[in-house]
Amino acid sequence: MAELLKFVYAIILFLSIFLVVADVGAMCEEDNDCPVFWCFPDQTLRCITKNCYCLY
Repeated sequence: MAELLKFVYAIILFLSIFLVVADVGAMCEEDNDCPVFWCFPDQTLRCITKNCYCLY
């Protein structure tokens, strides 16, 4: 049972790294070019210097 919990914990940590690293910026001309699913719900997508960024 303890090994299973360690495994699940390791998987959660591993997947959370990809959620943080996934915010690398996408090319855009205006705010509408940015993908909708890119940011967390409390963040706003903005196109700044031809890159998409999530802002609070």
